[in-house]
Amino acid sequence: MDLEDVAGRISELSRKGGRCVIFLGSNLARQLTGENVEVVVHSDENNWKSLAKILPILSRLHENEKLREFVRLLSSCSKASMIHRIVYTGIDGILSRRLGKTVIDVYGSLPRGHCIKCGLKVWLDKIDERKTPRCPRCRSPLKPDYVLSSETPQPRRLSEAVYELTTADLVLVYASSSKTLDVLLPLAASKFTSVVLLGENPILSRFLRVVRAELDEILRLLCPL
Repeated sequence: MDLEDVAGRISELSRKGGRCVIFLGSNLARQLTGENVEVVVHSDENNWKSLAKILPILSRLHENEKLREFVRLLSSCSKASMIHRIVYTGIDGILSRRLGKTVIDVYGSLPRGHCIKCGLKVWLDKIDERKTPRCPRCRSPLKPDYVLSSETPQPRRLSEAVYELTTADLVLVYASSSKTLDVLLPLAASKFTSVVLLGENPILSRFLRVVRAELDEILRLLCPL
């Protein structure tokens, strides 16, 4: 990913006005840092013991200079009102931890725990694999706040992401994984949202083109002039 090119495209397109949303695929960390956290997660159980092994990898991700530069870019664009929201399908927490509620992490975040009693969400830097982490506020057990991309996202997060994508005036898409197609399907069907792909992506380009063409044909049959 050429960050200067991304910054230029965001600046150029935002001048046209309207609400701009960025959609980033789960392969972002791998593209920027070479680390593929999700492969590690898939090879182990979904529990605190496996997360104890993964947190050091996530710490390295957060210290990666190219990643930090990308996050600074998104932060400055958000503060300048060039970006309204960011929809992210990765589970590494690299964006939501630094950019807060601007980010909708559709599948949640690995380094974040969720209190099953009071609802507090806690970012974790390290954990003892022999103990279940506890809420700093009420001392109840924490639950991992993520699902794998092979599973169904939490309905609230998915609904929020679909709403932002389909009501935006412009959506910038950077994703090279086919796993993102299910999230992009409602976007493809939205006739009032302009979609710009950042970087070469023949699969997504064809997907968006075909779905919108089919939708046009359905509307023509249902509502003939």
